[in-house]
Amino acid sequence: MKEFFKKIKYLNLLFIIAYIVLGSFLIAGSYDITRLTITYIFAGMLVGSCIIRLIDYFIYRFELMGLIYGLLCGIMGLIFFIIAPSVANNFLEYAFAIFFIIKGLFAIEDSYDYRLAGDKIWYVDTTFGLILIGWGIALFILKSLTFVGWALETTALLHIISIIIVASTVRSRVLPRHKGKLEGKETIVVTDDRKR
Repeated sequence: MKEFFKKIKYLNLLFIIAYIVLGSFLIAGSYDITRLTITYIFAGMLVGSCIIRLIDYFIYRFELMGLIYGLLCGIMGLIFFIIAPSVANNFLEYAFAIFFIIKGLFAIEDSYDYRLAGDKIWYVDTTFGLILIGWGIALFILKSLTFVGWALETTALLHIISIIIVASTVRSRVLPRHKGKLEGKETIVVTDDRKR
């Protein structure tokens, strides 16, 4: 299990780097990266998140909601790949907005499970989710790629905070939906992979 959690941390770091790099380009307003390229990168990140969630679920059998989130990301990513030119020209900012809102809702759902399990820092995930939903709503209003860049940078920061919390507290509880699967086994369930 320790190896599994190490992989989760490293995969989170890859997503953090991707958020920071793409966010920096958008904030800087770089002309070296086109809207179409951004769309393909974003779609690739979504599909990558889906693949990781599928592996996590079918190998380790954790987090049904994480699987659902991954499938949603995969569907969005494939759609964005197929209609990339249309997304790039017409509603790229809205695509990011939808992503942030969905991501935020799943973070809040996880925080509710943490609270039921007696986690003392469940509110961290609630805060994470509310911030992401706030970014998503703001993007629907402002429709700005620069704003998307700041939202990605904020997401990267929240990921870093989350990794620090997991590393320092090692959330060692079994959520209610895992008890049937893990009964009789000594384990640590860390569900931070949902934040990809």
